[in-house]
Amino acid sequence: MAGRSDAGAPAVVADSDDADDMVLELRTGGRSFGGIAKRLGYDRTGQVVVAFNRSLRRKSGDEQERLRQQEADKLQAMTAAVEGNEGLDDETRARRLAAVERMRVALYAD
Repeated sequence: MAGRSDAGAPAVVADSDDADDMVLELRTGGRSFGGIAKRLGYDRTGQVVVAFNRSLRRKSGDEQERLRQQEADKLQAMTAAVEGNEGLDDETRARRLAAVERMRVALYAD
Protein backbone atom coordinates (compact mmCIF):
# COMPACT_ATOMS: atom_id res chain seq x y z
CA MET A 1 0.00 0.00 0.00
CA ALA A 2 1.99 2.97 1.26
CA GLY A 3 5.70 3.35 0.81
CA ARG A 4 8.10 3.73 -2.03
CA SER A 5 8.89 1.52 -4.97
CA ASP A 6 12.40 0.31 -5.65
CA ALA A 7 12.91 3.30 -7.95
CA GLY A 8 12.11 5.69 -5.10
CA ALA A 9 8.81 6.89 -6.55
CA PRO A 10 5.91 7.13 -4.13
CA ALA A 11 3.48 4.25 -4.13
CA VAL A 12 0.01 5.16 -5.32
CA VAL A 13 -2.58 4.36 -2.70
CA ALA A 14 -6.06 3.14 -3.48
CA ASP A 15 -9.20 4.46 -1.85
CA SER A 16 -9.46 2.17 1.14
CA ASP A 17 -10.01 2.35 4.86
CA ASP A 18 -6.35 1.48 5.42
CA ALA A 19 -5.16 4.29 3.16
CA ASP A 20 -7.53 6.75 4.83
CA ASP A 21 -6.32 5.67 8.27
CA MET A 22 -2.69 6.15 7.19
CA VAL A 23 -3.54 9.70 6.12
CA LEU A 24 -5.18 10.37 9.50
CA GLU A 25 -2.20 8.93 11.34
CA LEU A 26 0.29 11.03 9.38
CA ARG A 27 -1.78 14.19 9.77
CA THR A 28 -2.23 13.78 13.52
CA GLY A 29 1.51 13.13 13.65
CA GLY A 30 2.16 16.61 12.30
CA ARG A 31 2.52 16.09 8.55
CA SER A 32 1.05 18.60 6.14
CA PHE A 33 -1.62 17.49 3.68
CA GLY A 34 0.79 18.28 0.83
CA GLY A 35 3.55 16.23 2.43
CA ILE A 36 1.18 13.32 2.91
CA ALA A 37 0.10 13.52 -0.73
CA LYS A 38 3.72 13.29 -1.86
CA ARG A 39 4.61 10.53 0.57
CA LEU A 40 1.64 8.32 -0.28
CA GLY A 41 1.44 9.07 -4.00
CA TYR A 42 -1.81 11.04 -4.19
CA ASP A 43 -2.18 13.26 -7.25
CA ARG A 44 -3.78 16.14 -5.36
CA THR A 45 -3.74 17.47 -1.83
CA GLY A 46 -7.54 17.66 -1.91
CA GLN A 47 -7.68 13.86 -2.16
CA VAL A 48 -5.73 13.66 1.10
CA VAL A 49 -8.14 16.05 2.83
CA VAL A 50 -11.05 13.85 1.73
CA ALA A 51 -9.27 10.69 2.96
CA PHE A 52 -8.51 12.35 6.31
CA ASN A 53 -12.17 13.26 6.79
CA ARG A 54 -13.39 9.78 5.77
CA SER A 55 -11.13 8.21 8.38
CA LEU A 56 -12.12 10.75 11.02
CA ARG A 57 -15.82 9.98 10.48
CA ARG A 58 -15.26 6.27 11.16
CA LYS A 59 -13.97 7.04 14.66
CA SER A 60 -16.09 7.06 17.82
CA GLY A 61 -17.90 10.29 18.72
CA ASP A 62 -15.41 11.23 21.45
CA GLU A 63 -12.45 10.49 19.20
CA GLN A 64 -13.99 12.53 16.37
CA GLU A 65 -14.41 15.46 18.71
CA ARG A 66 -10.79 15.25 19.86
CA LEU A 67 -9.46 14.93 16.32
CA ARG A 68 -11.65 17.76 15.03
CA GLN A 69 -10.41 20.08 17.77
CA GLN A 70 -6.81 19.14 17.01
CA GLU A 71 -7.32 19.80 13.29
CA ALA A 72 -9.28 23.02 13.94
CA ASP A 73 -6.30 24.29 15.95
CA LYS A 74 -4.00 23.54 13.00
CA LEU A 75 -6.35 25.30 10.60
CA GLN A 76 -6.50 28.33 12.88
CA ALA A 77 -2.71 28.45 12.94
CA MET A 78 -2.67 28.21 9.14
CA THR A 79 -5.14 31.09 8.91
CA ALA A 80 -3.04 33.23 11.24
CA ALA A 81 0.12 32.44 9.27
CA VAL A 82 -1.48 33.43 5.96
CA GLU A 83 -3.01 36.59 7.40
CA GLY A 84 0.31 37.59 8.95
CA ASN A 85 2.42 36.92 5.86
CA GLU A 86 3.15 40.38 4.48
CA GLY A 87 4.95 38.85 1.50
CA LEU A 88 1.70 37.62 -0.03
CA ASP A 89 -0.26 39.67 -2.53
CA ASP A 90 -3.99 40.07 -1.93
CA GLU A 91 -4.99 37.48 -4.52
CA THR A 92 -2.67 34.81 -3.13
CA ARG A 93 -3.74 35.58 0.42
CA ALA A 94 -7.42 35.31 -0.52
CA ARG A 95 -6.85 32.04 -2.38
CA ARG A 96 -5.00 30.47 0.55
CA LEU A 97 -7.56 31.65 3.10
CA ALA A 98 -10.34 30.22 0.92
CA ALA A 99 -8.53 26.87 0.81
CA VAL A 100 -8.23 26.79 4.60
CA GLU A 101 -11.91 27.67 4.92
CA ARG A 102 -12.84 24.79 2.59
CA MET A 103 -10.84 22.44 4.82
CA ARG A 104 -12.63 23.83 7.91
CA VAL A 105 -16.04 23.32 6.30
CA ALA A 106 -15.16 19.75 5.27
CA LEU A 107 -13.94 19.03 8.81
CA TYR A 108 -17.37 19.75 10.28
CA ALA A 109 -19.54 18.49 7.41
CA ASP A 110 -21.66 15.39 8.02
